[in-house]
Formats: sequence, structure tokens, C-alpha cells
Amino acid sequence: MTATFLKEGIFPFWNPYVFAGMPFFADLQIAILYPFNLLMIFFLNGDKLSPLALQLSIVFHYLFCSVFVYYIGKHFKLSNLSSVVFAILFTYSSYMIIHMIHMPLIEAAAWFPLLFLLWLKFIDKGKYLYVWAAAFVMVLCILCGYPQVTFFNYMFIALYVLIIFIAKFRAKDYRAVKSLIIGFAIFLIIPFGITALQLLPTNEFVALSNRATFDYNFAKQGSLAPLDFITFFLPKVFGVWTGNEASTDLKWWSTHQEGPWMFSIANVYISALVVVLLIPSLVYLFKKKGDTAFIKYLVGITIFSFLFALGGNFFFHKLIYDFVPVFNRFRNPAHILFLCSFSISLIIAFGIEGAIHDKNNFIKYFSKKYFFIFLGVFLFVFVLVQSGFFQSVEMSKSEQIYSWVKKQYNIFFVFIIVFSSLFYFFLNGKLNSKTFTAFLLLVLFLDIYVNWYDQNNGSRNPDKIYSQNPQLEAKIKEEMKTEMFRVKMREGSAMMFQRNQGEIDRIQYLEGYNALIMQKYIPYNKPDSGSTQTHDLMNVKYKLNPKTMQLYLNPGYLPRAKMFYDIKVCNSDEELKKYMESHEYDYRKTVVLEKQPQNINLPVIKDSAGIPKDNVKITDYNVNNINIDVENSENGFLFLSEVYYPAWKAYVDGKETEIFRTDYCMRSIYVEKGKHKIELKYQSDTFSEGLKISLVSAFILIISVVFLSFKTLRKKEKNLT
Repeated sequence: MTATFLKEGIFPFWNPYVFAGMPFFADLQIAILYPFNLLMIFFLNGDKLSPLALQLSIVFHYLFCSVFVYYIGKHFKLSNLSSVVFAILFTYSSYMIIHMIHMPLIEAAAWFPLLFLLWLKFIDKGKYLYVWAAAFVMVLCILCGYPQVTFFNYMFIALYVLIIFIAKFRAKDYRAVKSLIIGFAIFLIIPFGITALQLLPTNEFVALSNRATFDYNFAKQGSLAPLDFITFFLPKVFGVWTGNEASTDLKWWSTHQEGPWMFSIANVYISALVVVLLIPSLVYLFKKKGDTAFIKYLVGITIFSFLFALGGNFFFHKLIYDFVPVFNRFRNPAHILFLCSFSISLIIAFGIEGAIHDKNNFIKYFSKKYFFIFLGVFLFVFVLVQSGFFQSVEMSKSEQIYSWVKKQYNIFFVFIIVFSSLFYFFLNGKLNSKTFTAFLLLVLFLDIYVNWYDQNNGSRNPDKIYSQNPQLEAKIKEEMKTEMFRVKMREGSAMMFQRNQGEIDRIQYLEGYNALIMQKYIPYNKPDSGSTQTHDLMNVKYKLNPKTMQLYLNPGYLPRAKMFYDIKVCNSDEELKKYMESHEYDYRKTVVLEKQPQNINLPVIKDSAGIPKDNVKITDYNVNNINIDVENSENGFLFLSEVYYPAWKAYVDGKETEIFRTDYCMRSIYVEKGKHKIELKYQSDTFSEGLKISLVSAFILIISVVFLSFKTLRKKEKNLT
């Protein structure tokens, strides 16, 4: 929808095609302003976006991520091998692979290594150009549309800067302390300033959405369970959750406290290489001479991430939720685990570097004794698994399931034997560096391939998925040329079309899928009438019969726009609900308002014969504007079966008039008798305010970068002369 409307020159503030209408741009996860999403306008085929373009965008983000991680390794003066392994471990960890289907999350996580690299450069060289570059990258992170990952990016950088700040302060390096304060102020303020045009409308939407009543029961959804730590060794031991129908993997079989979707959140696997090297690497790094502050920081981030990810399964998350600002604005605490993957991967990279360039010391911790004890432990577990010892566990009594468990352990066991043997023989001089490097990378790639090949290589063509029932679609679109109406294409689990297909076909459906939904978007219904009242008020012309999988006509649906001459004012949601659910309420004659209109004069209607005559015609309808011609013989209220939202403004003959929240979640405006041209426009005050802030902030960033670049060039020229 974004690409098609932008190519037509329309900026899509509103989405009328799902949930009877929802804010579109104000939903941060839509990420309209993210540059890679804006590029999609060049990949349109007619009015359809090529799925290949989206796939390439995802691939490029993984490529960027791996390159950024590699250069972090080079910043720490790691060898090419250590840096490459670091890049592979993080970029293709379970977190990153499983979340491939969640583009905003992956995009925000992919920029994180570059953020950290720029800060490392700033701390090392003290040049503000790196901070301004980091501020720009953080703008991209925010515009990606996944605020939780962006917040964790900020948290990681802030804690690292704090550690450096304390060290510099103790060393009385006040110049560096000043630079850190100024740098972090720039990094904190400028990105939020530049993205204000997005963040202010988003904040308005969130306040009116299902997220407005955020409590701890909601926040702890997506918590890592203690048993999920098994996935550190066996990523698919509990089965998989994937949309790839061609996959031969066993679908989710375990009884997780929150359902199979948790596979995408509570999986902590990085690689069997991590299991082999983690303990020797940590002991080596803490025993070797030198400053271990950074290693302690990585270990601290790892421990914090694990404890926080446990969410409702451990008291730590509740403490953070109650006492630390911002942490209480997100659910799915296990989403923090990408920081854990990053920290552990970097620790392993340091360990590999020690194995390559400091063999004499590293072999003390990856000794013959460690090698045989390590393999002995997992060999013992291997015997237990093969003997059926764990089949007594309730969840795995089925032979099919236990066979799957054995398969997963067998795969893991083979990889730890190979990885540990490679290091043992290399450290003991049985393998030269080139052979070791080649085999290490080969086995690492095999580890990724074996575990994740089937995860996201979908078997279904998106073009075909969204081309179901083309004749019915054509029929509906033909009818919509002369009449505005909605379609209820879902009943329970039965769906005639895909959830958000309306955005593609430009058909207005009652259903959809989105993380943010308006709190008030479904009118109250009479308890004994099915959903008749609700669907009539929502202009639903066709409904799905799940038994026949056919649409049938809803005969009583109200038109999209209709004049009413009787009102009822309810001063509270409770009063309104009670009235709309009662038989006293006739939704064909009366509109229910939430406030008393001022300076109105409605006719007194005694019977149906006295109902005033009127003519209402929608002359133009698009995502941001609705034009209506009205001719009415008496004063009344023009009811619109459109979800109420404060960014919409109404004009009667060019003069702005108030839009009343009506029938719980719809709109109406007072119209005096006569002929009128009425226009409704999406005009967001928060967007206008945010745009001003964004322009000023962007100007400051551009001027600062130009000035610093010019200053750097002048300094170089001066040094040359």
C-alpha cells in the first residue's frame, strides 16, 4: 500500500482497508519513512509490489549487519578469521534467522553493530563526526519501526558510554568526559528531533490504541521460560514454528506456557561452536593480563539480558518494570536476547583470537582434560537420549516426538565433536592455520545450514496467495464503483481472503492484522441480535458463511453516509454501552453522542411520515479525503460509518466544524438544512508540529556534519603544508 500510493503522489496517512479504518502513517511499524521502504516504489509492477524486492531488502540488511560486525572485530584488532566468525555467529544466530519474517525488527537489529562501531570510533579518536554519524544511524533505527529493539540499542550504547565515562572521570581526563557528555547529548536529542514527524503522531495513536491500557500481565507476554534455555544447545528440540509448508521439520509439539509463537522469541541458540568455546574463552580472557573491563561489560549485558528475558518467570523483570522508566512500555521481554547473542559472539571471537595468536596460554584452558571432560558430559547425555531416558517426560512420550528429540541431539552432538576436535588438534599442532581456518568456516556454515535452511525458505508464491477468488474480488470492486461498503470476509478461523489483502486489492474489509489497533473501533451490539447492529453500523454489505465459504448479503446494513435527526447524549462509556445494548436504542433513527452539541436546532419528529427528506452522495473517497454532497430539508447530523480519530477535520462549505464521536466509535457532524459540500480531511496537528521539529533538527545535523567535514579537511591541508 505504501509504495503504490506514494507512486501515485498520495501520502497514506489513513488505511481504510482494515478494521473499518485505522491510522496508517502514525503506526510506527508501518515504517513509511524508512529509506529502504521508500525505495519500494521503484519495484512496482502495475499496482502490485514485487515480492522479490522485499526479499532483496531483507538480504541486504543481513549483508550490512555482517559487514558492520566484521569491522567491529577489526576495530578490536582481531584477525580476519576471528572477525568473520564473529560476523557469522551474530548475523545468523537463531534470533536473527527466526525473526527474518519480522522485517522492522531485523532492520533495527542490523543497524545496531554500526551504531556501536561509530561509538567505538568516537571514544577512540574523539571526533564528533562519528557521533553525528551515529545519530543519523539511530534515525534509521527509529524509522525502521520496531521501537523495542531501538530502545535496547540505546540502552547498550548508554551503558557502555557510562562505563567509559566513569573510567575517564576516575583518570581525571575531563576533556574526554566533556566530549562524552556532549556526544551522548547529540546522540540522544538529534535522532528524536529528526524523527519527531513520525514519533508525535505515533504517540497520539498509541494513546488511543489497545496499548494505552498497558499493564504487567501484558508486558510479560513473550517471556523466556526456564526450559527455553535448552535451545542454547538444541534450537529445534521443541519443534519449529514456521510458515514454510514444504519444511520437513516437526511443527511445535511442546506445551509452552504462551503457545507456539514463542519459538520466534524464546530461542537462544547461536552455534555449537559457542557451546564448545564459551567457558575456555571466558576463563582465558579473565586470566590474561590486561584490562578486563570490556569483557566484564559483555558478561554483564549477557546476564542482564537473560534475567530480563525471563520476564514473568523471574522477579528481575518485574523490578525493572516497576522502577526503571521506559522498560515498562514493551511486551516480549525476550526480544532483548539479540544483545546477548552479540555479546557472547564477541566473547567467542576474542577466544578464537587467543587460540590463534596466544596458543600457549589458551591451551591451558582448552586442555586435554577439558576436551575429554567436555565430550564426556555430552556423551553421557547422548547415551541417555538414545536409551529413551527422557521419554518419561510427559511432553515427549510419543515415539514420533522422541524420535525428533533424538535427531536434534544427534545433530548437536556431531557438531560439538567436530568443533571441539578442530580446536584440540589445532592447539596441539596437528592442524596448520590454513586447514584449521577452512574447516572451521566450513563446519560453521554447515551448522547454520542444517539448523535453519527450512526456516524461512517459503514454499508458497506470494502472488498466488494474494490472488485467491479473483472473480469474487472483481465483482466486489465493480460494485464499489457505485457504492461504498465493507466486507466481513472472516468468521472464526475461516477466511475468504488474506488478513491484510484489502491493502493490496483496495477492498475495505472489517478484518486485518496489526500490532496497534484502535481501542474504540467496533460499535456495541445488542446481546440477543448476533452481530447485526454492529455490522449494520459498520456498513458491512457482505458477510462470510464459514460452512459454504461463500459471501452472503447483509440486508440491513447502513449506508456509509446518512442523515439523522434524532440524538441521544451519553456522558460515560458505561451509560453509552448500556443504552446501545438496550432495545430502547434504534440505530436506524438515532445517533448516540458522547457530548452535548452546542447551538443546534433539530426538528421534532413524531412519526415516520415526518422524517425529513435528504439526499447524501459521496463524490470522492480516498485515504486522506472524503467529499460528500448533502441536500437536507431540516437540520440534522450527518453520520459517517468511519472510525473516529482526532486527526480528521471536517469542513462544511469550507468552514471547519466539529466531528463528534458517535455510536461509540463512528463520526458525525452537525449540518444545517440546505445544500452543502462537505469535506473530511486527514490533517494531523501532531504531524505538523513534528515536521517543524524534524526540519530544524535535520538542518542542525546537516550544518554540523558540513562544518566538521570542512574543519577536518582544513586540518589535513594544514598538516600537509
